[in-house]
Amino acid sequence: MFFENTVKSFDIEENAMKKVIKILVLGERSVGKTTLLQKYCTKEKGIRRKVKHTIGCDMHIKLMENGKYLEFWELSGDKQY
Repeated sequence: MFFENTVKSFDIEENAMKKVIKILVLGERSVGKTTLLQKYCTKEKGIRRKVKHTIGCDMHIKLMENGKYLEFWELSGDKQY
């Protein structure tokens, strides 16, 4: 009984992972990576003037019309990260 539930749970997670496309976003500091991703993922109008620098890593998610998810992993442009 326990094994059957575990297998069903694994199948669901495996199918969900097939619907995720991961994209790594890299670039120099202060070039607009965060602004571009916020605009694309949230459909914001205009440009934010005060965006805080990304520290380490940030993730943005967008659901596409075909049911797939785009996961954008944005890495800080600072050399220390």
